[in-house]
Amino acid sequence: ETELHEAYYPRKYSQIWYGWEYPNLLLVIVICFVYSCISPAILPVGAIFFLMAWLVYKNQILIVFNPTYESGGTMFPMACHRTLIGLVCGQLTL
Repeated sequence: ETELHEAYYPRKYSQIWYGWEYPNLLLVIVICFVYSCISPAILPVGAIFFLMAWLVYKNQILIVFNPTYESGGTMFPMACHRTLIGLVCGQLTL
């Protein structure tokens, strides 16, 4: 009976691992910024990646994950700072 209950009412995962997800997304955006001047064909690929990531993460955060901790946006300045470093690296490759 517990297996049927789990099948019909699955438990939500505890939380999303921001320490794993943020660096992956930041790496992709930095690669897109740096190599966009060398190969402009990477920009549509990066746009498609982030469109698909937006759809997947939106579903995961709203339906699958159950947030147990809210940081109040403390990681946002770090993410912006590292994205700006990626932009600077992209400008230096010009």
